[in-house]
Amino acid sequence: MDDLKMDVEAIWTRLSDEKSKELFLYRLMYYMTSENCFIQKLALTVPEVKDIYNFLKISKKRKLIFGAGTWGKEIIRTFNDVDFKYFVDNYQRGSSGGVKIIPFDEYITNYKEDLIVISSRIYNRQISNQLMEKGVKEENIVNLGAVNDCMASRQYFDLPQLKGKRCEKEIFVDGGSYDGKSSVGFRDWSRNSYNKIIAFEPDFYNINMCERTFQENGINNYEIISKGLWSESAVLQFNENRNGSSRLVASGGNCEVSVDSLDNMIHDDVTFIKMDIEGSEYQALLGAKQIIKEKVPKLAISVYHNPEDIVQIPRLILSLRKEYKFYIRHYSSTGFDTILYAV
Repeated sequence: MDDLKMDVEAIWTRLSDEKSKELFLYRLMYYMTSENCFIQKLALTVPEVKDIYNFLKISKKRKLIFGAGTWGKEIIRTFNDVDFKYFVDNYQRGSSGGVKIIPFDEYITNYKEDLIVISSRIYNRQISNQLMEKGVKEENIVNLGAVNDCMASRQYFDLPQLKGKRCEKEIFVDGGSYDGKSSVGFRDWSRNSYNKIIAFEPDFYNINMCERTFQENGINNYEIISKGLWSESAVLQFNENRNGSSRLVASGGNCEVSVDSLDNMIHDDVTFIKMDIEGSEYQALLGAKQIIKEKVPKLAISVYHNPEDIVQIPRLILSLRKEYKFYIRHYSSTGFDTILYAV
């Protein structure tokens, strides 16, 4: 406990605004207690999310959630004081998180006048169209998925303090590129002034999406490396998943992938590193120790995949370069998408 107190005090002194301190405290309390109320407090710091939450709380209509997948489960967990009657899903049946799943046709027959909350971030437009084609009134559709998608598009680059840190010719490491859109966001943030984008993506399906995204958006001077980021060279278990959450696992993966450290693979003068790699951020930062020590790149690192990341990741960064200043921002209606900026 004394070590944790020392770590927290050291991190606290480097948090550079009140917003960051508020978000850090909620994440820290969740780490220490595992109480979901702190995840809700975290989500409600986002004005758009707070507005939707308040609307759901005061509405007298029944509430249902369209989509019983990961996002739907997280909404149930985060908004645990909102009485959701059912999940609606095109494919799943049974129950999820203690809430019964009903088919779409049953929803249309019996519940189309109630409030339906769209949970899916990726497919929210298709679901909204499906609902309206069946006569669901727009006033009864709460598209939380669209809100999350909009917030996700701002991740990694919207911190105002990053603007003064632009370099004339940026070299960007996109750790966990997924569909390549974060690299497009970097291109726009850099005002098209960059030397190179180096995207890491071990999932073959995602690599194809990255290639397509780069071509469609006129991204030049890029390299896609089909390896995962880690602290050393190895072959590890991997779970490929089409919903954007492919990740390294200790055992039981559905395939194996090669991983390596940034220090081993990158010899460019890196200026900006983004990592959103489903819980492997700490190990990947260990593998970038020399780059961070010598180049002092800007960092945008996910700190939500593991509860302990909110302490362990900034502690590691400070052990490498004490002069970093920290900012924390949150970008979803759930516990997902909390980003630590180090500048």
